[in-house]
Amino acid sequence: MKKVLLLLSIFPILVFSAIDERKIDVYFANGIKTERQGSIDNAGILEDAIIEKYNLDYYNRKIGKVDYAYNSTHGWGIGDLIESLLQKLSLHEVVDGIVGNIYNTLTQNAHSSDLSLQVANYKKSIQSGHKVLVVAHSQGNLFTYEAYRKLDDWMQDYFEAISVASPGHFPIKEGTPRVSWDNDLVAHIGLYNDFTTNPYRKRIYNSVNEVLDTWSDKYHAFTYYMGEEISETDMGKVQKFSTSIGKNLILGHISDAMKKLEDIPSQWEKSAEIGCTCKDKAI
Repeated sequence: MKKVLLLLSIFPILVFSAIDERKIDVYFANGIKTERQGSIDNAGILEDAIIEKYNLDYYNRKIGKVDYAYNSTHGWGIGDLIESLLQKLSLHEVVDGIVGNIYNTLTQNAHSSDLSLQVANYKKSIQSGHKVLVVAHSQGNLFTYEAYRKLDDWMQDYFEAISVASPGHFPIKEGTPRVSWDNDLVAHIGLYNDFTTNPYRKRIYNSVNEVLDTWSDKYHAFTYYMGEEISETDMGKVQKFSTSIGKNLILGHISDAMKKLEDIPSQWEKSAEIGCTCKDKAI
C-alpha cells in the first residue's frame, strides 16, 4: 500500500515536469491546391529554416514542435478557388444571404472538418501550457483567421500568426505581419498595399517590343518565398531565379512573434479557469 501511495504522489510530478511553458508550437497553414504531403513538406522547410537560423539547441529549448495545419484540396483545385472566394466574402461580411448559403453548401463538410481540427490542435497546444505561432500561406490565412476567432477569449493572448501571400484584406489578428511579393497576383487580391519588391520578374515582349512585368504562379509558392530556386522560360531562354528576401523577412517576423509570446505571463497564473494544478511544477 505504501508503494501505491508513493507512486501516486510521484505521478503528478512526472507528468507535469514535462510541461515547459517557455515553448512555442509552430504550425504551417497551407494554401490552395496543396495535398497533405505538400503541407507536411512545407512545415519541414519551415522547421529546417528555424533550426538553421537559431541552431538546434535553441530550437530544442524554445520550440515545442513544428506541425502542419491542413486544409484539404478538392475539386482539382477549382473547389479550392470557389471556397477561397466565398470564404473571403463571408469572413469579411461583405455579402451574406445567397452567397453565404452557396458557401455553406459547397464547402461545409470539408471546410468544417478542416477548421475544427485546426482549432482543436491549437487549443490542445495552449491547454498544455505552450503558445501557438501559425505561419499561414495563401488560403491558410483565411482558415487561420477563422480558427483564431473560435479560440476561447483567454487563449487568444497565447496565439500569434504571420501572413504570407495572403488573399485577405484583413489581418488574422491585430498587428499580424505580412510578407507578400509585389508580383504575386494572389497577394494583390487582398487589396493590401504594403508589398515586398521581388527583384526577379518574368518578362515578355508585346507587339510593340516593350518589356512588361508579368506575374507567374511560381512566385506565389511558399517554397519560393522560402528561397527555393525556380525556372522560367523568359524570351526563349530558361532562366533560374531565387531570392532569400522572403525567407529572411518571414524568419525575422518569427523572431518578433516568439519574443512577444515569451513575454506573456504563464497561462496557469493568468487563467485560473483552466483549473490546472501544475503551476508549481512547470519548468
